[in-house]
Amino acid sequence: MADRQTHCADCKERLGETFNRVHAWLDETIKAEKNRTGFPWGDIRLMWHRVYRHHQLGVETVREKWGEQAAQAAIIHIKRDFGLLDHPTATDEDFPKNRKHTEILLKFYLEDQIRQIEGANDAS
Repeated sequence: MADRQTHCADCKERLGETFNRVHAWLDETIKAEKNRTGFPWGDIRLMWHRVYRHHQLGVETVREKWGEQAAQAAIIHIKRDFGLLDHPTATDEDFPKNRKHTEILLKFYLEDQIRQIEGANDAS
């Protein structure tokens, strides 16, 4: 999960502006999720905040609030969080369409993260 600084740097590089307000809005539900789960920051369960706004409907809401370039910033943010930004085989079909699709992508993403951790532990 990328931090705000990384999201802002991605947008500054690609769009010429940080779009901090977009990143703040997309990740606003992290606080609610933290309060709901009672788990510390960085806990893998906090990734579930993404089901609320990290999909095409969230992008459309950003477009309505702040315009087209802000919507592009939201897409960059979401792609970064799902490991799709600059991924060599990622396509538009991989971008989350709605809340349900986001839940499915999160499951695959988390399973991949677990496999990487287990692989690193096996190599030790």
